[in-house]
Amino acid sequence: MFTGAGIYELLTTPIPDVAIEMLLDGDPMKNGINLVTIISLLYDALCNYFQACHIYVPPKPRYPCTVRDMLSWLSGLQYTRVADKLPGHCKALLNRRCHDSYTPNRDDPIMAKCIGELPYTIATTCSHSTALLTAIQGNGHGFDLAAYPYSVDFSNNRARLHYPADPDALFDMLREIVCRLCKVLYFLYSQCCRSTARVKGWRECAYGRQVQSHHWQCKQIGTYSSTISNTTAATTTTTTSSTSNPGCPPTSPLQSFLCDCCHGLLPHALTTADMTIECANCAANQLGQQCLTPMGFWNLGFAASISGTGWDLVKRLGDMCRNADSCLFVLCRTLFYLRPTAPSSLADVFALYAQVLRKWDSHDWQEHRGGTCSDASLF
Repeated sequence: MFTGAGIYELLTTPIPDVAIEMLLDGDPMKNGINLVTIISLLYDALCNYFQACHIYVPPKPRYPCTVRDMLSWLSGLQYTRVADKLPGHCKALLNRRCHDSYTPNRDDPIMAKCIGELPYTIATTCSHSTALLTAIQGNGHGFDLAAYPYSVDFSNNRARLHYPADPDALFDMLREIVCRLCKVLYFLYSQCCRSTARVKGWRECAYGRQVQSHHWQCKQIGTYSSTISNTTAATTTTTTSSTSNPGCPPTSPLQSFLCDCCHGLLPHALTTADMTIECANCAANQLGQQCLTPMGFWNLGFAASISGTGWDLVKRLGDMCRNADSCLFVLCRTLFYLRPTAPSSLADVFALYAQVLRKWDSHDWQEHRGGTCSDASLF
């Protein structure tokens, strides 16, 4: 029977007759090699591989137009050359003035805190993006028609995505991507938290390898349990047992949503022009209409190496967008602080008035208005 101390001893005990002449954090490691050291060396080698993949600049890079490509873009961002410029650029932002005053950002407590934590927030969002992609699609199994045959392709820019070389241009692109991800990922998170049987959520709905996605509504919703076993070849066999009534998985709306074929939630057709996203469905005379970003997992049933349910996605989605303090929302807020814009949709207007009226009933406001409604006479 192992204890925590016993496991720690196995991890940190030097392995006899092992010498690795490699660098770990800039120092040569020749003696005292343990299991943790070997894992650290492998991780450093993987990071170096990703950085080497991003040295090549595609002649015709693509702008990410789907959630899958946007998450992949974030996954690879931390290995690009422009990522090394972000800490210095954030320090320069502290010396800039606020947009509506002559006060430098470093003298504003909110701006100073947001800008100071911005590199960490970006790194956290990038890390969770990789974890979310792996939770949806798995590590892959080399499907020849897949855009990302293996999970390593999420970070090595196999998709030939565009990364601006200028930090200011990068923040503009990052703001648009993060804003779109906030809307669609929080909707997906809220649906996966809700029960399928009680409120027709997606918590018990299946997704992933060999899951059908033909219908939006299930004929009958029952309860079922799913047992998932992964092989070393990254293939998955799923055994599903249900009640006498057919359950949700054979016609999973969650799988349909991920594959962009969910009736009633069909996405818009997005294209790119001059490295900006253009929507063919959002007419110019319909300002404020919410643009529905495609998920992009069109080949999930064949390219995925795992299967699961909506509840399996809740943790990874929650890491990014559970509440206002989640990394995706914090990043979105900070980027809009740096370059604020006027409200352009119903959600923006609602958020504006919610912030303006938050302290409407505070003591100072009550005195300014001459008392509360309870002090007034009805006659």
